[in-house]
Amino acid sequence: MNITFKDVQLSFREYATTSLTYAFKSRPVLWVLLIPVLMGFVCWGFVLLGPLPAMEAIGVLSWQLWFFTLFSIGLPYSFWRNYQKSYYSSQFLQVPTTYTFTDESIQMESSVMQAQFSWQTAGELYQLAPYAFLMSSNLTAYILDFRCLQAPATAQDFMALLARHAITVK
Repeated sequence: MNITFKDVQLSFREYATTSLTYAFKSRPVLWVLLIPVLMGFVCWGFVLLGPLPAMEAIGVLSWQLWFFTLFSIGLPYSFWRNYQKSYYSSQFLQVPTTYTFTDESIQMESSVMQAQFSWQTAGELYQLAPYAFLMSSNLTAYILDFRCLQAPATAQDFMALLARHAITVK
């Protein structure tokens, strides 16, 4: 049975938010980066709601406040900018792509590319409803949208195909 995801296409916003979700799901250590962002909000809360002596009482100096502020703005901007560069530099991400999964191979077809890959190129699948990233390396993935799954195939059929090829689902 062929399993087809027809005309999968993500907008930049969908690509960025899904990629960010994938990054935090696949690398939990990234959550540590949010500590300075949280500290920035706490420090500014003290500045806006209380007097400066309250900040001095908890040991926050003005240079620390500005550091947390710059980090709180710079980190999200950096992520967003990197995703923009990735998305807009790849024509492949911007056109509808059809993925066909068979017992023998994975086929991709779009207006800019046609390719066929063996199952050995597939790593693990990360579910990010309604999307999924079927990893082909640490930095590349087949981006699937379960809303584009063509009948009569179901998500359970696709998961069974992945299991037959020993693909881990996370």
